[in-house]
Amino acid sequence: MDYQVWRENLIYFMENAKFRSVTIMMTITSVCLFSITDFLDDMILLKKQYGHNRPMVDLNILRWPSFMSPIALPDHIKEYCRTNLLNWFTVNRVHLTEGENAQIQRLIDYIEVVETPHRRAATDKTYLHNDLKSFYQQYDLRRNKDINVFPAIFTDWLKTIEIDKTIPIRLIGNGAITNYDK
Repeated sequence: MDYQVWRENLIYFMENAKFRSVTIMMTITSVCLFSITDFLDDMILLKKQYGHNRPMVDLNILRWPSFMSPIALPDHIKEYCRTNLLNWFTVNRVHLTEGENAQIQRLIDYIEVVETPHRRAATDKTYLHNDLKSFYQQYDLRRNKDINVFPAIFTDWLKTIEIDKTIPIRLIGNGAITNYDK
């Protein structure tokens, strides 16, 4: 769904429904870090128009699949994203609820301190990077999209990753579980 359509539906709800508060749950992935401050700016605009808890934002850090986690990014990109978010947060925290502030601070700390997305994730980030690039290449083909919508710091790094060509390509069948690899 297009962001503008989603936003219009949110405004329609806030203007027409009877409710106490609205919470927008945002899953934090590696790629959303590049636009999270734009999204949060928009939520602050809506708060100013509709009230401090309309909408509230709830951040959920993605850990699985591991290659989509913000922790899967290389250190220089994680630091770039963390610095952007920290700079934004320093200025804008006064517009947020105590809970929102705690969640954004938790995300900033998480990006800085945590090294693996979850306990069983690959410790060699080469695998995560390979899966990330492979996923977006396939996504681009299936959906006729282009990864170049992201900042150059991300797309330039992505171009440096060599895809593991030893993984066989599997055609999508009719959905029956036959000839399944062990």
